[in-house]
Amino acid sequence: MLTNRDRIADGSYDLRRFDRDDEELKKQTKRNLDMKKRFENPNTASSRKGNWFFVVMLAALVFAVLVIHISGKIELEKVSSNTVAISERIDEANRENEYLRTTLQAMATPAKVEEYAAENGLMRERFSQVTHISVNVDDIVEVVDTDDNDIFIAVNQWFGNILEFLGVS
Repeated sequence: MLTNRDRIADGSYDLRRFDRDDEELKKQTKRNLDMKKRFENPNTASSRKGNWFFVVMLAALVFAVLVIHISGKIELEKVSSNTVAISERIDEANRENEYLRTTLQAMATPAKVEEYAAENGLMRERFSQVTHISVNVDDIVEVVDTDDNDIFIAVNQWFGNILEFLGVS
């Protein structure tokens, strides 16, 4: 048996790898024609077959947007139901607060206070028991000649103004 080197040296070449079936040749020719048609008219069915990647990506994008939209609606519904529940609790608390206020107002009338005091052994005071204290205080205001050159007077006035502002004196 002759090897390729022997055939090359002999002058005959091994052309087996260049042999093709007729069926394979027809498929290759059809692919070439399809590619040519695709570039000539991009709206043909064979050109749309090549766009499967873009169709899949578009479907994935639509699906992602749909999932985001639905999850947003679910979150919005949760927040809305929480808001309704909290509003109901606030209304109930306001009604209870109003009830307690009216109950307290009914309990704290002057007649009830006097009755409670009498029950606990307290007696109503008489006018003769009231001690009046009168205090007569006259504030002495002293006007002093100001000497703008003296630093001690300026500091004293500054502190006096601060104390007056604070309401201490």
